[in-house]
Amino acid sequence: MKGHGSIFSLAVTFWSVVAKAQDAKSLELPFTDAFTHGEVNVEIGSPGRQYKLLFDPGSSNTWVGAQKKYEETSTSTKTGDAVAVAYGSGQLSGEEYMDSLTLMGVSINQSIGAATSSKGFDTVDGILGLGPTSLTNGTLIPNSNEEIPTIIDNLVNQGHVEGSIITINNQSIIFGAPPASADGATYVPITRTAPASNFWGVDASFAYGAKTVSPPTSGIVDHGSTLTLLTSSSFSNFLTETGAKADLTTGLPMLASCAGLDPIILSLGQENITIPVEQYRWPAAQRAWNPVQTVIIHHGGEGRQCQLYPWFQYVEALRRCSRWRQL
Repeated sequence: MKGHGSIFSLAVTFWSVVAKAQDAKSLELPFTDAFTHGEVNVEIGSPGRQYKLLFDPGSSNTWVGAQKKYEETSTSTKTGDAVAVAYGSGQLSGEEYMDSLTLMGVSINQSIGAATSSKGFDTVDGILGLGPTSLTNGTLIPNSNEEIPTIIDNLVNQGHVEGSIITINNQSIIFGAPPASADGATYVPITRTAPASNFWGVDASFAYGAKTVSPPTSGIVDHGSTLTLLTSSSFSNFLTETGAKADLTTGLPMLASCAGLDPIILSLGQENITIPVEQYRWPAAQRAWNPVQTVIIHHGGEGRQCQLYPWFQYVEALRRCSRWRQL
């Protein structure tokens, strides 16, 4: 999947209770915290059939069929294209349809993939793609050069929301006018470093307590993934500073106790965000063993990193999806 070199902007602020923006149209979609990811319920077709989707700012195709299969209804139209998408830990292939997709009572005409084969999505029916539109390029067959308008594209173009903006906090996704809680957001430019520049990518660094673990490095913000991925050198620094050892089975840092752990300081632009220990350790309720593990791991290379779902349960991220020209 290739991008167009379009630039997007990201804003991050500490989470607070969502309040609807006044005199502007928006749509609020609640999601369920499934620990490793967030899930939303949507309806597709007429009569509508409900699907449970993983919402993913790291990809842009919306599709169903991993568990509950797509069913044609009176609003279904085949586009004539096949669709194929590869993810870091899964894949899908199938047919592309135009159909009615309903979010909280608001219906849009949306291009939707109907998976005939998928792997890696055992607990959801598919994905609600919230990434840049350009990420859909190369996913259709034979029209591989065509982009697929995303959920936010169609909500705006069909007059349901005001502004190509997506705000995500630990309760809901807001499409359109941002909530009042985003008024104090710190805006961070999208990185110019590929491949992160093709996603919701930023330049970020982080420290463990007072010690810098990762210098400024390009990475992506992705609620659709679970683990926080670091470069090999940064991961090694993290192990050294915490005294942890990489688990031979999972690769995750492991400690006998988390009592002495320090917070992580994530630096985005001029903003320093404190990530408390409970946000980056693997919760005790989700493990059956005594040692403590963290949700931080290395990806086997250098040059990029990824800040993921457990961290961004703690902050609110706002994405302005409109394009602007790179100078």
